[in-house]
Amino acid sequence: MTKEKCLAGLKWFFRSFIWLFVLMYVVDMVTKMVVMFNMYVGQSITLIPNFLWITYVQNKSAAFGMGFGDEHVRRWTFVLIATIGAAIVLYIYIKKFKTLSMYLKACLMLILTGALGNLTDRLFYAQSDFAVVDWINFFDTNWWHFPFNIADSCVVVGAIMVIVWLIVEEVKEYKAQKAKDLASGEDKESKILSNEEKKRLENSEEKVEKSDKSE
Repeated sequence: MTKEKCLAGLKWFFRSFIWLFVLMYVVDMVTKMVVMFNMYVGQSITLIPNFLWITYVQNKSAAFGMGFGDEHVRRWTFVLIATIGAAIVLYIYIKKFKTLSMYLKACLMLILTGALGNLTDRLFYAQSDFAVVDWINFFDTNWWHFPFNIADSCVVVGAIMVIVWLIVEEVKEYKAQKAKDLASGEDKESKILSNEEKKRLENSEEKVEKSDKSE
């Protein structure tokens, strides 16, 4: 393999953001395993007093807060939703790969990381009773207690990035349309002025002809 091909391959790998998926997925898996094998469920370690803790929680709820009575139903409902979500993201990524910006590729890879990261918990982590392993705990109070993990963070960040992109694109489209309408209005005014000028010329020509005939 030539040096040029190696550089081209590395450039493609970087621009595809597959490296971001691999990196965040590995970090998610490793941190979960470290927590599972070194802490017991419910244990909490303070990192920053009154702000940040590592709290081992097994999240058995399904997606969108669907808490079915049967644990197997909860598990496989989440597996189904996560699989469909990951499939949709992959389809968009592969289908639109050439037209997607690097920004959107990064967004999709982050969302895919979150979907597959928590899906792995449900399918393979017997140590956690096939529940999602949550361990990051910010600002824990009586009314706020929502531990999460790296996969959750990837989904949230990716989704926020997509929302920001949509807002920016909407603003750009609005400005472009406004500029187009403004330019169109100016064209109409110029056409009106040109028509008025034509009438003036026609009137002046008629006056000249009348004066010539009178003479």
